[in-house]
Amino acid sequence: MTPPRLPDPPPVAAADDPLPAAPARPVGRPRRLTLEAVLDAAEEIGLADVTMRRLAQHLGVGLATLYRYVSDRDALVRLLTGRAGYRKPPPDRGQPWPVLVTGYARSIHSSLVSQPALLDAYLRGTLTAALEIEFADDFLAALGRRGFTPMQALALYHDMSMIVIGAAVVEAHVAALQSRGETIAQHVLGALTQRERGELASVRAVQRAYADPGTRSHWQRALQRLLAGVAAQRGEAPAAHP
Repeated sequence: MTPPRLPDPPPVAAADDPLPAAPARPVGRPRRLTLEAVLDAAEEIGLADVTMRRLAQHLGVGLATLYRYVSDRDALVRLLTGRAGYRKPPPDRGQPWPVLVTGYARSIHSSLVSQPALLDAYLRGTLTAALEIEFADDFLAALGRRGFTPMQALALYHDMSMIVIGAAVVEAHVAALQSRGETIAQHVLGALTQRERGELASVRAVQRAYADPGTRSHWQRALQRLLAGVAAQRGEAPAAHP
């Protein structure tokens, strides 16, 4: 009697047999989301229809990721409505360069103070150059028409921006204290009362001015000193305060 034939064993793959293809993986880093991309997407949806959830779906990100760029829908609406006016350059009518620079400084200050969400985005690094670069180019070109080299104009742009952005940060700090019913003067007094009367004599001598928020954020005065220094370097007479 012939024994039943057993089934053939499964073939063993040779060492050089191709392995199943692995799922394709994206090459390089994923594209980094920016505040400008968030606002672009919100404009595509439309101001009347945009919600945080719909915006997150449109961008292909989670809500938690979106909240890192915009705190809520109200902040999103404020950013969208103020975007067109962000850092509008002053008209160039041939005015002296100190007057023109002051106009640019006022534009930066106004946009940051009137739209705190922009300042918050700047501090968190989500406000990139896309909203600023045309403004900066306009500034450099205007100063170039007044005899500045590109590097001289850029140095002045950076110095002017640091003064104004610093003032906006101080004003945001003061506003945050006021929202809690507090003042800088209260904090300074509290710090001084915790120390011996003979300590911190230099601060005590100027205590009122030190705690004055107006003194801390008086950016026009700091800008005037900067412009006077630049004028001196250029061999020009100090310009009158614009």
